[in-house]
Amino acid sequence: MVKILKSVYVIILFLFLFLVPKNIDGAPAAKDCVTKYDCPPTTSIRRYKCIKNKCRYTRVCDVNVQ
Repeated sequence: MVKILKSVYVIILFLFLFLVPKNIDGAPAAKDCVTKYDCPPTTSIRRYKCIKNKCRYTRVCDVNVQ
């Protein structure tokens, strides 16, 4: 009986890892847009663009390529 309960507990924890974290980056859900001005303002880390009528972000890299 105890082994069954432990197995169920492990399965629930394992499934939790895959079912719960839908928004890994912490970014807001993609919202509808027509132009780039409908998207959230650009920050020092993220640059928002309107792609296929959804606000998408790209990371801003500060790496100097020589």
